[in-house]
Amino acid sequence: EYLDGETLAHYLEKRQLPLNDAFDFAQQILHALDAAHGLGLIHRDLKPDNIMIVDRDGRPFIKLLDFGLVKLETPDFKTQTGLALGTLNYMAPEQLRGLAVDARTDLYAFGGIFFEMLAGIRSNPGKTQAELMGLLLDRGAVSITEHRPDLGPELASLIDSCLKIDPEQWPK
Repeated sequence: EYLDGETLAHYLEKRQLPLNDAFDFAQQILHALDAAHGLGLIHRDLKPDNIMIVDRDGRPFIKLLDFGLVKLETPDFKTQTGLALGTLNYMAPEQLRGLAVDARTDLYAFGGIFFEMLAGIRSNPGKTQAELMGLLLDRGAVSITEHRPDLGPELASLIDSCLKIDPEQWPK
């Protein structure tokens, strides 16, 4: 399908999202994930590059792209001499470890994307593979309140819980 629009990654490069737009985009992403999860599909590669913003009746409309990893039975990264290859910034810790994934894996990625929409930076901003793996597996993301102290405690807690290292602490 040809889509006339731009990816969320490109969109965020050009502008800081107003709070209302970030909420609107987040709600649309969650609705799309809910539909996919309702069909038993786990995206496993959710990131701003796989989210397209198109115009629908004069309003931004979100479309999730690249469900190609859904049907794979192996993790969506390959190892070579012990190093994980692929997009790490939004990868859930258990996915990086090669463990079983479920719908919460997509919620981890969503938390990172929502963090980025609100804070203007990645929740896991490491520049090298080693830095990213340390953040994802050992230290975890900083609280959104470090970058957006104006957010209410309930919203901050929700975003922070999506980005916990332990999947048992993620929203269900």
